[in-house]
Amino acid sequence: MKGFKKLIIALISLIIITDTAAIILNILLKNRILNPKYYLRVLETNGFYSYLENDIFNNLNNMLLKYNLGKDVYEKYIDKRMIEDNITRMVYCTVDYFLKVEDELPKPNLSLDVVIRREVEESLSRKGILNNEKISEEIGKRVNETVEEKLMIKNLDRIEKNRNILLVRDIVSNIYKNLRQYIIVLLTSISLLLLIAKAKGIRLISFILQIMGFITTFFMFFILLTRYYYKTFIVDQFYKQILLNIVIGIVLYFANIGIVIFILGILLYFSYKYINKKEA
Repeated sequence: MKGFKKLIIALISLIIITDTAAIILNILLKNRILNPKYYLRVLETNGFYSYLENDIFNNLNNMLLKYNLGKDVYEKYIDKRMIEDNITRMVYCTVDYFLKVEDELPKPNLSLDVVIRREVEESLSRKGILNNEKISEEIGKRVNETVEEKLMIKNLDRIEKNRNILLVRDIVSNIYKNLRQYIIVLLTSISLLLLIAKAKGIRLISFILQIMGFITTFFMFFILLTRYYYKTFIVDQFYKQILLNIVIGIVLYFANIGIVIFILGILLYFSYKYINKKEA
């Protein structure tokens, strides 16, 4: 009978560990990994929009210089606000893809070629260059392609073709959407454990939380100290720094969750000691 009781306690403990891990991941996903506002905040803080604006303008100016044209052909349609709006849409749609709200990853879908072509035609006409439809069409198309390419999130197109990423997408979307069920299972498991093991159940739960909190915090700070995340395939130093800031923010948030869980475990242990002392 005692062996059966120990087996039940072990199974309930395993459920509590698994369920707590799922809740931790759910919190991490909702507040960091799948929180579009987090990514947009990091981009804003690092001056990403101004950097991208300058990068786009430099590319367009170099291209238009060959045709003896200036920025007046695009400056009414391409600015920091337009860039920010498109990046915001891309980020939100990418998150929706991982939540299975969208079936495809987002791609920039601009229609700049029409308005740019008109501006180029007018500019060339003022310079006395007539029959310029072919040139203006080519410039409009190239401007549109250049801006779309720059607005595209780096290496995003690889994700749809990666089977491992698709598997992660399925797991992540399920964890994100089922917090209520996890909480119900956790509360039920804790109630059963306390019913079977009584005060010792509090001690067991406290040990579980302490171990999970310690492992989470230790592992996250280990990642920070070893700087393993610096080994990235991104060559551009500006983009690389933004990615590192995103990763560091996620790791630190995860570490803070671990600290909170560890402290909660200690408080539960003191509660167990107090209950034991009172009963004695």
